[in-house]
Amino acid sequence: VKDIVWCGRYSIPFGMLTANKVAALTTHSVLRGNILRYSDTYSEGTVPVTKTGMGTTAIFSLEHWVGFFSAVYSLH
Repeated sequence: VKDIVWCGRYSIPFGMLTANKVAALTTHSVLRGNILRYSDTYSEGTVPVTKTGMGTTAIFSLEHWVGFFSAVYSLH
């Protein structure tokens, strides 16, 4: 059986919606976020992760690259 990796396409939006609903129910607040830094595998190159069994991570070319960012969230 091959493991299925969802990356961030589904898991991040699901996690953010869940966190926002929990915040609204428990504190009557909403989450607000700020992007701290953006980068991508085209600019940075291959992600230096090895021995995961997934092969080369974040292969990049002009036709395919992965964008990622760091963000901070707080209640408002």
